[in-house]
Amino acid sequence: MNWKGERRTTTAAHKTWRLAVLQRDNFTCQLKLNGCTVKATQADHKHNVKSGGAEHDVNNGQAACTNCHKQKTQAESLQARRRRGPGTPPPGSASLP
Repeated sequence: MNWKGERRTTTAAHKTWRLAVLQRDNFTCQLKLNGCTVKATQADHKHNVKSGGAEHDVNNGQAACTNCHKQKTQAESLQARRRRGPGTPPPGSASLP
């Protein structure tokens, strides 16, 4: 479940995409950031879906270990918060009166 409560990663299409990306990259992390464990268990979107990246295009995927995927996701989240500005809620969230 993502931060908006969507379950897009549990769909059959996503599972098929994930496995295709992992197999193509031989289950080897492509990010190689600090703390990389090399063994990939997750598929990462090179260009995130929220920013217009293709959701199920294998060419928009790369295998990632848990540590590297977490770091990349946190960096993308921080960039998005900076673009929105302080105190601005994420898109699609309800604002309080």
